[in-house]
Amino acid sequence: MKALKIKKGPILLPLLLLAAALGAYTLLNYQGVTAADSLSLGEQQLNNLDYSGAVASFTQAISLDPSSRDARIGLAKAYAGAEEYDFAQQVLDDLVGAERPDEDAALVMVDILRKNGRLSQAARMAQLLVDATDGDEYYALRDELLSGVYDVPCHGAAGNGYSLLLRNGQVLGRGSNDMGQLGLDPAATAFSDSYSSCGFNGTAVKVACAGRTSLVVDQSGGLWAAGEDRWGQMGEGYGLTSSRSGWRQLACPGPVADVAGTTGRLLVLLRDGSLWTAGAGGDQTFRRLSFPVVSAIAASQDRAAVLTVGGQLHVSRADAPEQWTLAASNVVSFTLSGSGLCWVTGENGLCLEQGQLNVPASWYNGDIYPDFTLEQAAVLENGSALLLGTGDRLYRLPGDGTVQELQTDSPVRTLRPMDGLLLLEHADGSASWWNPASASLEPTDTL
Repeated sequence: MKALKIKKGPILLPLLLLAAALGAYTLLNYQGVTAADSLSLGEQQLNNLDYSGAVASFTQAISLDPSSRDARIGLAKAYAGAEEYDFAQQVLDDLVGAERPDEDAALVMVDILRKNGRLSQAARMAQLLVDATDGDEYYALRDELLSGVYDVPCHGAAGNGYSLLLRNGQVLGRGSNDMGQLGLDPAATAFSDSYSSCGFNGTAVKVACAGRTSLVVDQSGGLWAAGEDRWGQMGEGYGLTSSRSGWRQLACPGPVADVAGTTGRLLVLLRDGSLWTAGAGGDQTFRRLSFPVVSAIAASQDRAAVLTVGGQLHVSRADAPEQWTLAASNVVSFTLSGSGLCWVTGENGLCLEQGQLNVPASWYNGDIYPDFTLEQAAVLENGSALLLGTGDRLYRLPGDGTVQELQTDSPVRTLRPMDGLLLLEHADGSASWWNPASASLEPTDTL
């Protein structure tokens, strides 16, 4: 496993320069001013939306009283008001990094992360407050943030010999239909050369494939399936070896947030954060797995992965579905594909389970790596990768040691590697297919 850690220098430098400038300014203009005076002035400037003035005042207060938590919290609020979210987070790191975080600072951090679009990290911070206080208000805050995480749509999926697309709430399919996985009668349609309607009558928000089983989450949290059920993965208490046409709603124990699976096994994440399974390696009805609150799930043909809201990443092989291994802790996001597993850590590092990325030589300097904050990464089978950073920055690593920044019509919310391509989910609710190996750097299709 190779870990890429993002250097802190670019963030620390402006703070050091600001502190030096303020020190010189203080000698000339702030003689006799106390930390309390600077703190009071900073609060007034925050109320007046004078964020640059508030940054100066709170920094002055910290220079006069380095132990002032109120000044640090105020400085973080000022940086957040100026949309300097990375600076704001760094100011609060020592207040929220302890086993029992400062509650006021943690709530400010949650707000900063939420404004910066980092809902999964905000939910993790809320979980720290839950663990430290057991307060009902923090449970409610965590669940609210997780709801935003769960609401990211999934517009595409690939199974064994076929694929699904979601367009305007309608499910389209292409490829093999030997087990009715396209929702159509196999006797009438054994194979579809192009994407066409799968006959799903509801409004879909997510699609998934598990072997030759197709799965759809509708707008009310209902889960529907078509295709193979020989291992009882649909939770109906029996296995059916013959093919069937049409979609049937599964008897899930609650509203569904997401679904994934390997051949013969289904993983269902409910909106309350609980994880359930049915099929190979267990009962043929849904039963709950003993994970704490789960924030994300994914599966490839041979493995499944689960990320808890506390940042623990667990992996299970398809041939040993009851055995879960802790792959990493302090994980912010991950992707799982045929090229393997990769994840972003809370220290802003990118970890690869196997192999390595061919990145620009300038990125290497001991333990110093790219000077931007990572949100998510996706590594493809051809050795290329896409990196998503804060500020809607999207980068392609084509595998030749260079890096190229990409522009999209709408900010990207998440990356989904799939069959050598990459599905980008956008902030405006649209999605696009990309081929990172293409020299044109243009999306191959928009959904």
